[in-house]
Amino acid sequence: MGRKMWGGRFGKPTDPAVERYTSSIAVDARLARHDVIGSIAHARMLGKRRIIPAAEAGRIVRGLERILRQIARGAFAPDPAAEDIHSEIESRLGVEPGWIEGRTGVRERRIAGPDESLVELAEEKGWDVDYFMCCLYYRTRNRDEYVKLLGSELPLGEIYLPSDPPRMFKVVQQTRKPCLVYKVLAAGRRIGNPSEVRRCFETALSNIKAGDALIVGMYQEFGDQVGENAAIVREICAARHSSPSR
Repeated sequence: MGRKMWGGRFGKPTDPAVERYTSSIAVDARLARHDVIGSIAHARMLGKRRIIPAAEAGRIVRGLERILRQIARGAFAPDPAAEDIHSEIESRLGVEPGWIEGRTGVRERRIAGPDESLVELAEEKGWDVDYFMCCLYYRTRNRDEYVKLLGSELPLGEIYLPSDPPRMFKVVQQTRKPCLVYKVLAAGRRIGNPSEVRRCFETALSNIKAGDALIVGMYQEFGDQVGENAAIVREICAARHSSPSR
Protein backbone atom coordinates (compact mmCIF):
# COMPACT_ATOMS: atom_id res chain seq x y z
CA MET A 1 0.00 0.00 0.00
CA GLY A 2 1.18 3.54 -0.71
CA ARG A 3 2.41 5.85 2.00
CA LYS A 4 -0.47 6.89 4.24
CA MET A 5 -1.06 10.55 5.02
CA TRP A 6 -1.02 9.70 8.74
CA GLY A 7 1.82 7.17 8.64
CA GLY A 8 4.85 9.41 8.83
CA ARG A 9 5.96 8.18 12.27
CA PHE A 10 5.60 4.47 11.51
CA GLY A 11 8.50 2.45 10.10
CA LYS A 12 6.59 -0.77 9.32
CA PRO A 13 3.51 -1.44 7.18
CA THR A 14 0.10 -1.85 8.80
CA ASP A 15 -0.97 -5.42 9.52
CA PRO A 16 -3.08 -6.77 6.61
CA ALA A 17 -5.95 -7.57 8.99
CA VAL A 18 -6.06 -3.94 10.07
CA GLU A 19 -5.90 -2.84 6.44
CA ARG A 20 -8.94 -4.93 5.58
CA TYR A 21 -10.88 -3.85 8.66
CA THR A 22 -10.27 -0.12 8.21
CA SER A 23 -10.46 0.08 4.42
CA SER A 24 -13.22 2.33 3.10
CA ILE A 25 -12.31 2.61 -0.58
CA ALA A 26 -14.88 0.02 -1.66
CA VAL A 27 -17.61 2.18 -0.14
CA ASP A 28 -16.48 5.76 -0.67
CA ALA A 29 -15.41 5.09 -4.27
CA ARG A 30 -19.07 5.81 -4.99
CA LEU A 31 -18.33 9.41 -3.99
CA ALA A 32 -15.61 9.84 -6.63
CA ARG A 33 -17.67 12.09 -8.90
CA HIS A 34 -18.77 14.30 -6.01
CA ASP A 35 -15.23 14.49 -4.62
CA VAL A 36 -13.87 15.65 -7.96
CA ILE A 37 -16.62 18.26 -8.39
CA GLY A 38 -15.85 19.61 -4.91
CA SER A 39 -12.12 19.72 -5.66
CA ILE A 40 -12.75 21.59 -8.91
CA ALA A 41 -14.74 24.21 -7.01
CA HIS A 42 -11.97 24.44 -4.40
CA ALA A 43 -9.23 24.85 -7.02
CA ARG A 44 -11.20 27.58 -8.80
CA MET A 45 -11.67 29.40 -5.49
CA LEU A 46 -7.92 29.24 -4.79
CA GLY A 47 -7.24 30.78 -8.18
CA LYS A 48 -9.98 33.42 -7.93
CA ARG A 49 -8.79 34.53 -4.50
CA ARG A 50 -5.17 34.56 -5.80
CA ILE A 51 -4.06 32.06 -3.19
CA ILE A 52 -2.43 30.20 -6.07
CA PRO A 53 -1.70 31.56 -9.58
CA ALA A 54 -4.66 31.47 -11.96
CA ALA A 55 -2.64 29.44 -14.47
CA GLU A 56 -1.89 26.81 -11.84
CA ALA A 57 -5.56 26.68 -10.83
CA GLY A 58 -6.44 26.17 -14.49
CA ARG A 59 -4.06 23.21 -14.79
CA ILE A 60 -5.53 21.64 -11.68
CA VAL A 61 -9.09 22.06 -12.95
CA ARG A 62 -8.21 20.56 -16.33
CA GLY A 63 -6.61 17.56 -14.61
CA LEU A 64 -9.64 17.05 -12.40
CA GLU A 65 -11.97 17.36 -15.39
CA ARG A 66 -10.05 14.55 -17.12
CA ILE A 67 -10.65 12.34 -14.09
CA LEU A 68 -14.31 13.38 -14.09
CA ARG A 69 -14.63 12.23 -17.70
CA GLN A 70 -12.97 8.92 -16.81
CA ILE A 71 -15.52 8.43 -14.04
CA ALA A 72 -18.41 9.28 -16.38
CA ARG A 73 -17.40 6.62 -18.91
CA GLY A 74 -16.62 3.99 -16.26
CA ALA A 75 -12.87 4.08 -16.88
CA PHE A 76 -11.82 5.15 -13.39
CA ALA A 77 -10.80 2.14 -11.28
CA PRO A 78 -9.56 3.07 -7.77
CA ASP A 79 -6.65 1.17 -6.31
CA PRO A 80 -8.16 -1.29 -3.77
CA ALA A 81 -5.26 -0.46 -1.44
CA ALA A 82 -5.98 3.28 -1.53
CA GLU A 83 -6.63 4.97 1.80
CA ASP A 84 -9.77 6.79 0.62
CA ILE A 85 -11.23 8.17 -2.58
CA HIS A 86 -9.92 11.71 -2.07
CA SER A 87 -6.30 10.66 -1.60
CA GLU A 88 -6.68 8.25 -4.55
CA ILE A 89 -7.79 11.12 -6.79
CA GLU A 90 -4.89 13.23 -5.51
CA SER A 91 -2.47 10.46 -6.39
CA ARG A 92 -3.89 10.32 -9.94
CA LEU A 93 -3.21 14.03 -10.30
CA GLY A 94 0.34 13.35 -9.20
CA VAL A 95 1.13 10.58 -11.70
CA GLU A 96 -0.57 11.81 -14.87
CA PRO A 97 1.91 13.60 -17.21
CA GLY A 98 1.88 17.35 -16.78
CA TRP A 99 -0.42 17.32 -13.78
CA ILE A 100 0.33 18.89 -10.43
CA GLU A 101 0.67 16.73 -7.36
CA GLY A 102 -0.36 17.46 -3.79
CA ARG A 103 -3.49 18.32 -1.85
CA THR A 104 -6.33 18.78 -4.33
CA GLY A 105 -3.67 18.74 -7.01
CA VAL A 106 -1.81 21.71 -5.55
CA ARG A 107 1.88 21.55 -4.74
CA GLU A 108 1.29 24.03 -1.98
CA ARG A 109 3.35 25.47 0.85
CA ARG A 110 0.97 25.94 3.74
CA ILE A 111 1.04 26.09 7.50
CA ALA A 112 -1.87 24.60 9.44
CA GLY A 113 -1.89 26.31 12.82
CA PRO A 114 -3.60 24.56 15.76
CA ASP A 115 -2.94 27.76 17.67
CA GLU A 116 -1.75 31.24 16.83
CA SER A 117 1.87 30.66 17.93
CA LEU A 118 2.81 28.60 14.85
CA VAL A 119 1.52 31.27 12.48
CA GLU A 120 3.39 33.93 14.46
CA LEU A 121 6.59 31.87 14.27
CA ALA A 122 6.24 31.40 10.51
CA GLU A 123 5.79 35.15 10.09
CA GLU A 124 8.72 35.94 12.37
CA LYS A 125 11.05 33.53 10.53
CA GLY A 126 9.81 34.53 7.11
CA TRP A 127 9.00 30.97 6.08
CA ASP A 128 8.10 30.60 2.41
CA VAL A 129 4.45 29.57 2.62
CA ASP A 130 1.54 30.31 0.29
CA TYR A 131 -1.13 30.60 2.95
CA PHE A 132 -2.07 29.70 6.52
CA MET A 133 -4.78 27.29 7.70
CA CYS A 134 -6.05 28.93 10.90
CA CYS A 135 -8.20 27.05 13.40
CA LEU A 136 -10.20 29.47 15.56
CA TYR A 137 -9.97 27.12 18.52
CA TYR A 138 -6.82 25.74 20.14
CA ARG A 139 -7.38 21.99 19.64
CA THR A 140 -4.12 20.60 21.04
CA ARG A 141 -4.30 21.55 24.72
CA ASN A 142 -3.71 18.66 27.09
CA ARG A 143 -5.86 17.84 30.10
CA ASP A 144 -3.59 19.65 32.55
CA GLU A 145 -3.93 22.87 30.58
CA TYR A 146 -7.72 22.58 30.57
CA VAL A 147 -7.74 21.88 34.31
CA LYS A 148 -5.78 25.08 34.93
CA LEU A 149 -8.29 27.03 32.88
CA LEU A 150 -11.56 25.37 33.89
CA GLY A 151 -10.94 23.42 37.06
CA SER A 152 -10.92 19.67 37.65
CA GLU A 153 -14.54 19.04 36.57
CA LEU A 154 -14.07 19.13 32.80
CA PRO A 155 -17.00 18.71 30.39
CA LEU A 156 -17.23 15.56 28.29
CA GLY A 157 -16.06 15.61 24.70
CA GLU A 158 -14.07 18.25 22.88
CA ILE A 159 -13.77 21.64 24.55
CA TYR A 160 -14.11 24.87 22.58
CA LEU A 161 -13.21 27.95 24.62
CA PRO A 162 -14.81 31.27 23.57
CA SER A 163 -11.55 33.03 24.48
CA ASP A 164 -9.68 31.32 21.62
CA PRO A 165 -11.09 32.97 18.45
CA PRO A 166 -10.08 36.57 19.34
CA ARG A 167 -6.44 35.50 19.65
CA MET A 168 -6.44 33.77 16.28
CA PHE A 169 -8.30 36.62 14.59
CA LYS A 170 -5.61 39.02 15.80
CA VAL A 171 -2.93 36.91 14.12
CA VAL A 172 -5.02 36.56 10.94
CA GLN A 173 -5.28 40.34 10.69
CA GLN A 174 -1.55 40.86 11.25
CA THR A 175 -0.17 38.30 8.81
CA ARG A 176 0.61 39.31 5.24
CA LYS A 177 -0.34 35.91 3.85
CA PRO A 178 -3.86 34.74 2.94
CA CYS A 179 -5.59 32.79 5.70
CA LEU A 180 -8.17 30.02 5.42
CA VAL A 181 -10.06 30.20 8.71
CA TYR A 182 -11.92 27.11 9.96
CA LYS A 183 -13.99 25.90 12.94
CA VAL A 184 -16.12 29.02 12.43
CA LEU A 185 -19.09 27.30 14.08
CA ALA A 186 -16.97 25.47 16.66
CA ALA A 187 -17.61 22.06 15.08
CA GLY A 188 -21.37 22.47 15.33
CA ARG A 189 -21.37 23.83 18.87
CA ARG A 190 -22.52 27.30 17.81
CA ILE A 191 -25.62 26.42 15.82
CA GLY A 192 -28.26 26.50 18.58
CA ASN A 193 -30.43 28.88 16.56
CA PRO A 194 -30.20 30.98 13.37
CA SER A 195 -29.16 34.08 15.33
CA GLU A 196 -26.17 32.26 16.81
CA VAL A 197 -25.07 31.06 13.37
CA ARG A 198 -25.37 34.59 12.02
CA ARG A 199 -23.30 36.00 14.89
CA CYS A 200 -20.53 33.48 14.18
CA PHE A 201 -20.42 34.46 10.52
CA GLU A 202 -20.56 38.17 11.32
CA THR A 203 -17.69 37.83 13.77
CA ALA A 204 -15.57 35.85 11.32
CA LEU A 205 -16.24 38.11 8.34
CA SER A 206 -15.49 41.19 10.43
CA ASN A 207 -12.12 39.83 11.53
CA ILE A 208 -10.54 38.46 8.36
CA LYS A 209 -8.63 40.35 5.70
CA ALA A 210 -9.48 40.90 2.06
CA GLY A 211 -8.22 37.77 0.32
CA ASP A 212 -8.88 35.47 3.30
CA ALA A 213 -11.58 32.80 3.25
CA LEU A 214 -13.75 30.80 5.64
CA ILE A 215 -14.09 27.01 5.70
CA VAL A 216 -17.39 25.76 7.09
CA GLY A 217 -18.58 22.17 7.42
CA MET A 218 -22.19 21.64 6.33
CA TYR A 219 -24.52 18.63 6.40
CA GLN A 220 -27.33 18.63 3.89
CA GLU A 221 -29.13 15.73 5.58
CA PHE A 222 -30.12 18.17 8.33
CA GLY A 223 -31.61 20.70 5.91
CA ASP A 224 -30.35 23.01 3.20
CA GLN A 225 -27.41 24.25 5.23
CA VAL A 226 -25.49 25.26 2.11
CA GLY A 227 -28.33 27.49 0.92
CA GLU A 228 -29.05 28.88 4.38
CA ASN A 229 -25.42 29.70 5.15
CA ALA A 230 -24.87 31.22 1.70
CA ALA A 231 -27.91 33.45 2.23
CA ILE A 232 -26.61 34.58 5.63
CA VAL A 233 -23.18 35.44 4.21
CA ARG A 234 -24.72 37.34 1.26
CA GLU A 235 -26.90 39.37 3.64
CA ILE A 236 -23.95 40.19 5.91
CA CYS A 237 -21.73 41.20 3.00
CA ALA A 238 -24.50 43.30 1.42
CA ALA A 239 -25.08 45.12 4.71
CA ARG A 240 -21.35 45.77 5.13
CA HIS A 241 -21.02 47.17 1.60
CA SER A 242 -24.09 49.41 1.98
CA SER A 243 -22.99 50.83 5.33
CA PRO A 244 -21.42 54.31 4.89
CA SER A 245 -19.08 53.67 7.82
CA ARG A 246 -17.35 50.74 6.08
